Amino acid sequence: MEIETGSTGLNHHAVVVWIAPDGRMLHLSGGPDEGREGVWLREGLDGVGFVDAAADFAKAAHQVGETVTQITLDHGELDVPLYVLGSAEGDMQAVREQVKTMFRRDRAGWLSMWTPVTGWRWIRCRLLTMKPALDSSPYEVKGVSLDLVLIAEDPRSEEKPASSQWRNAGGSSHGSLTLWSGPEWVSWPTFVVSGPGSVELSMEGSTIRLPSLEVGERCLLQSDPARGVLRSVAADGSSRNRWPDVVGYLANPIPADSVSHIGIRVVSGGSPETAVLGQSRIHREGLM
Repeated sequence: MEIETGSTGLNHHAVVVWIAPDGRMLHLSGGPDEGREGVWLREGLDGVGFVDAAADFAKAAHQVGETVTQITLDHGELDVPLYVLGSAEGDMQAVREQVKTMFRRDRAGWLSMWTPVTGWRWIRCRLLTMKPALDSSPYEVKGVSLDLVLIAEDPRSEEKPASSQWRNAGGSSHGSLTLWSGPEWVSWPTFVVSGPGSVELSMEGSTIRLPSLEVGERCLLQSDPARGVLRSVAADGSSRNRWPDVVGYLANPIPADSVSHIGIRVVSGGSPETAVLGQSRIHREGLM
């Protein structure tokens, strides 16, 4: 993410930026571009430093206390109070109307925060409500306060992913990738395989053999079973589902705070152009 923070040291205010679904930005707080679009972050930011967790318990006869059987994470709700200020009454109204188009209920954007310690982190979220907080006519002061509430289906934040790439440059037909999960959560990596040939991946005790690819064809594998994707895109741009052509599956994620060495073997039809790119998303609890 290339956004100017204006900082070279540790003693610096956090930078908060909203990235709309279409890529437009609001520089809400911190940094040299703060308020550039006529919108600022007010006091009262909440929900960005934690996740709401719930625990299920089981209790045996005569047991003292209870045993935790499962901990689940609910969706996140983020309170992001804003202030819109214009140079004139009509200008303020125009800015507000523009801001309303940048928060959608049907498409998600990203609330992003930078600190000199954590770097950039972001939460994918969408609009729940945006209410004007009117104590008097906003046209008298050329500004208006907005009480914005965002919802995040996955309440965890993300930071720059870990990446590793292998190429069959020497024609050895085998090698490995090294991926880190991040310190707090397990990670299900995403892989992009470039043809030609059929590639086998081994990770955390299980193996998957991907379908054979043609020259110039690429295949995307999302290993998370909750969001499993396996599609190939040929050189002519045509795409197809490749799950029916797979042998095996990756049964386990990379454990939290662990490095996984993912084995690669070209089973058939490989060339020096055969390559595998792996990427693990790193999740955190909170933006800061």
